[in-house]
Amino acid sequence: MFKMIIGRPRLNFSARKSLRLLPLLLLWLWLQCAHGQNAQAWGRRPSPLQSPPQQQSAEAQNTQAVTTLESGRPVEREISGGQKHVYQVALTEGQYANVVVEQRGVDVVARLFAADGQLIADVDSGRTTQGAERVELVAEVAGNYKLEIAPSLPKAGAGTYAIQLSEVREATADEKSLYEARKQHYESLRLNEAGKSDKALELADRALATREKILGLSHTDVAASLRALGTLYWSKGDHTRAEETLQRAMGATAKISGTETLDYADVIHALAQVRFSKGDHAQAEQLNQRARSIREKAAGPDSLAAASSLLNLAVLYRTTNDLPKSEQLFLKALAIREKLLGSDHMEVSVLLNFLGLLYYGAGDYNSAEPILRRSLAIKEKLLEPNHRQIAVALNNLGLVEWKKGDYEKAETYHRRAMGVYEKATGPESNGVASSFHNLGIIYKEASQNYAKAEEHYRQALTIWEKIYGEYNASTANAVTSLGYPLRSAGRL
Repeated sequence: MFKMIIGRPRLNFSARKSLRLLPLLLLWLWLQCAHGQNAQAWGRRPSPLQSPPQQQSAEAQNTQAVTTLESGRPVEREISGGQKHVYQVALTEGQYANVVVEQRGVDVVARLFAADGQLIADVDSGRTTQGAERVELVAEVAGNYKLEIAPSLPKAGAGTYAIQLSEVREATADEKSLYEARKQHYESLRLNEAGKSDKALELADRALATREKILGLSHTDVAASLRALGTLYWSKGDHTRAEETLQRAMGATAKISGTETLDYADVIHALAQVRFSKGDHAQAEQLNQRARSIREKAAGPDSLAAASSLLNLAVLYRTTNDLPKSEQLFLKALAIREKLLGSDHMEVSVLLNFLGLLYYGAGDYNSAEPILRRSLAIKEKLLEPNHRQIAVALNNLGLVEWKKGDYEKAETYHRRAMGVYEKATGPESNGVASSFHNLGIIYKEASQNYAKAEEHYRQALTIWEKIYGEYNASTANAVTSLGYPLRSAGRL
């Protein structure tokens, strides 16, 4: 059904003189770009974006044959898309282990699990089909630590790899500190993706301090922490500190890997987002085009890295109202992701969300609805029921139904979204405030129930003032909306 939709004649964007999106939609575009793209930076992908919930992965391990790694005895195996191999390393408390995965024609992701089955990190540092992935761990308790090896692309062709436990010994004090910093770094990525940016910022800052003290500035892990921290400052709206931190990351990355690498392109992309959020669209476009050029040269024009740049530029052109160019880039990026990842993948869902919102902004609600429904279906299949991204998808569908005039469906979607937001991010979060605000719109327009509309607008205003303060776009939006029911009730 979706292919029939995107195969139709293109929208006549030029005929539309005025396109208006709620501020929430623009905010969603920015946040989705942050959480969908930045979380994958440096080739290290937090599980909420690219994998089913952690519990499902842990359960899957129990049904897989587990190979025990022994020091000095490499294991060579063939693997292709859709397969995964599970290994374990038996360690006593305080031991350090180094596992090396040599890639020979296939890019693999190594997922490391603690003795209790908790996911610690995904490692895919090189994003190439050759070279080694290095997984270091320190046993906090005695037990079996598991490694799950899988191709980074679900549709990857067959290739081989060799995995070897190269070293086991007592961990040094620095290795213990660095291992804790690595856990903090990955946990901060997961928390940020879940909308818990305050705790994520705290952990990212601690991880950077430890890494910089022990490793110095010219180290890949330090550069990764700088970039993650810069992205967190950006998501919090602190553009000055975000830009300063990302400039440091850019300098470190240039020294480590050069200025024509995927890592360097990732930093440029993050800096482009900061400029974009500050309203400097010309500079954001220039930086994104530079990142695109590097990615296409390093990974190919039909790579996932190139698709990410197409997505970034599509969002930019949507904001500057170049809608035909935006649609063209969205569809091109979507085709690449579907080809490489399959139709039911989180990165495909992210792009469907963008495309649905593009059609929403153009007033083509009949095209937007099935695309956003498909995006929601993928999220519900891959994520936990109370994941923040499911709430976002429900919210967007509520907006479409509101525009179509089906207020009953719109209210249902927004109520569901609010329930998920409350469980995912807390009762006083931006998502909950947005749901209150959108429900206020529905009560005002659908039933002219001004008392109920006022109640919901005030709830949104209270939360936004607490989060952002008195002088903020979201707060101003709530204040403006609140004026309508007051005027209608004669309370001038």
